[in-house]
Amino acid sequence: MISSYLFERLLKFKQELILESEQQKYQALLQYSEFRNITQDKSKKIAGFQDQFKELQTSKAESQRNFQEVTQELVKLENEKCLLEQEIEKESNLNKVLKEKKKTESALIKINDHRIERFKAREANLFFQYQKYLHNRRLEIKGNIRVFCRVRPVLPEDHLQIYNRSSIAPSTQNLGIKSKKRIEELKINLNKNQKQNVQSQQQLQSQQQNEKSLNLQALEDNTVLVKSEQTVEIRIQGQSGSSMMNQNFNSNSNNQLPQINYQSHKFKFDRVFNPQDNQECVFEEVQEVVKSALDGFKVCIFAYGQTGAGKTFTMEGGQSLEDMGLISRSVRMVFEHLDSYNPKDWELIQVTLSCIEIHIETVRDLLNPGNEVAQIMTNNQKFKPTEIEVKSYSDVEFVLRKAKENRKVGSTAMNLSSSRSHSIYQLKIRAKRTDSLQIDGALNLIDLAGSERIQDSKVEGERLKETQAINKSLSCLGDVISAIIKKDSYIPYRNSKLTHLLQNFMGGDSKTLMMVNISPLQCNAFETLTSLKFAAKVNSCKQFSKETSFNSANSSMNN
Repeated sequence: MISSYLFERLLKFKQELILESEQQKYQALLQYSEFRNITQDKSKKIAGFQDQFKELQTSKAESQRNFQEVTQELVKLENEKCLLEQEIEKESNLNKVLKEKKKTESALIKINDHRIERFKAREANLFFQYQKYLHNRRLEIKGNIRVFCRVRPVLPEDHLQIYNRSSIAPSTQNLGIKSKKRIEELKINLNKNQKQNVQSQQQLQSQQQNEKSLNLQALEDNTVLVKSEQTVEIRIQGQSGSSMMNQNFNSNSNNQLPQINYQSHKFKFDRVFNPQDNQECVFEEVQEVVKSALDGFKVCIFAYGQTGAGKTFTMEGGQSLEDMGLISRSVRMVFEHLDSYNPKDWELIQVTLSCIEIHIETVRDLLNPGNEVAQIMTNNQKFKPTEIEVKSYSDVEFVLRKAKENRKVGSTAMNLSSSRSHSIYQLKIRAKRTDSLQIDGALNLIDLAGSERIQDSKVEGERLKETQAINKSLSCLGDVISAIIKKDSYIPYRNSKLTHLLQNFMGGDSKTLMMVNISPLQCNAFETLTSLKFAAKVNSCKQFSKETSFNSANSSMNN
């Protein structure tokens, strides 16, 4: 039993082994088939990988070729870059050179412009100095001291001046007591008619007609004749005429004046203005002297003459623009010239104005009336007038109006509003050009007090002292001008406050113009003759000085 059991067990074990082997074999076959499939797949993959590898090798070769091409292009680009860098460097160097060239050119242009400006400034300076030299030379040829004469016109109120004096003319002083009494009677009658108006209008007109018959004879007798632009003649009644006049005054009841003989005196000056010449005509001759102040010279313009001869009108003018005087026209000309200057050529332009009055040898500051001295310099104390800086002509007008309010005037028998003092309007011009050329000029416009005879002006007391001081200072002025012209070693500046104050503005290369104003009336013939003789004295000294200098120049040329 046991053996069968064992056998069955062995058989069963054998069958199990066989089944197990079959199963293992089947599994091995399955695994083999799977392995085979895997191997085939791997072979396919390997083939695919080989194809890819070939493709990669091909692409690698192409990439290598491309890389070589890119490398070659890169090399080319690097070469081009180097070339471009070289060109850029060249351009930068060229730009630097051009910049340096431009800087050099701009520097040269600046230097050239500076040289041109300097040349133009030098040329302008030379032209300015040449003009100044020519203008000064022309004035020196004409004379640094010039004398003009101006005859004022006959005015409507001049016929009344005869009755404000004790004589009609020089000849009437020898007419005798009867003629003088007759004149006084006419004067008294005229005053009575004007104050009381008692007489009828017919009688007043007839009396005025008689008065005018006397006056018109005195006014229309051609006392002063302008022969030419340099010659003037004055005609004064002679002795024969006076005796005839005396006889006819006693015999003629109609008060008609007889034919009168005249004595003629001729005078020659640098320029003579007739009564028809207006203010503009006078200034045309004066303006070249004013121009010298702008050139840096000291200039003095005097208005000289008897009371009522028109000095103040000549210097200050009237109300209208046509009647502007020498002061206003000169100041306006100064500022017109200064305004025409180029500001780039001038560092400094300064104009100051001072107004001074000399009254009975006392110097007064018209811009500061409290500032007055009897001595110009005493114990090293110098008179310093107030100087006001003026920027325009309107500023000067305003200052002059203030100064005129403080000037001394008074009434005499010869003039109701007579200037009793010398007035000096001083315009100082200081300028400096950029080329260091300095100008220090001065324009003195002097309105002298009227000269008059004491017996004609009928002044007393304070007015008598004024007249004496005026006549003395005018005489001293003539002495100083004569001494300057004759080049005397001693010039008496200190004899008068007028000349002492103007000491620094007269003599040397300064310019002096004397405008002698005279009246055309026969009743003023003596004063007119005195004024003309004074002017002729100055003019004769000037002619002597010219001849002396001309002879000395000829002798030096001959040597």
